[in-house]
Amino acid sequence: MTLWIPPAIAEESDLTLSGWSMFLVLLPEIGTPTAHVAGYHERGREGRVSSPIESLDANSRCCVTASGRVYRLSGNPGLGSDASYVWSRWLRIWNATVQEDLSQATLADFDAAARRK
Repeated sequence: MTLWIPPAIAEESDLTLSGWSMFLVLLPEIGTPTAHVAGYHERGREGRVSSPIESLDANSRCCVTASGRVYRLSGNPGLGSDASYVWSRWLRIWNATVQEDLSQATLADFDAAARRK
């Protein structure tokens, strides 16, 4: 399988990920932990990994990344094969270390926000 650079933000400013997971990782080049979401982009039929997450809106189940892209997180956490492959390759390419899996805590935030509506 091949990895490629996603379309520019101007071409694809937002997308929906299913089979997603969110992780806190340490990237040696940055030196401080950053959160990233990985998942399956159904429209593009590909696994994706985000740039660092800048904000998360539990009500809309969306996060905005440092690049400005908006990721809508659909369904429950859990990486499928395409997303898992891209995630593992991304970790190796960036020499990143997973510090914490934030997926279940994020899902709990989404569920709590849905109950408050």
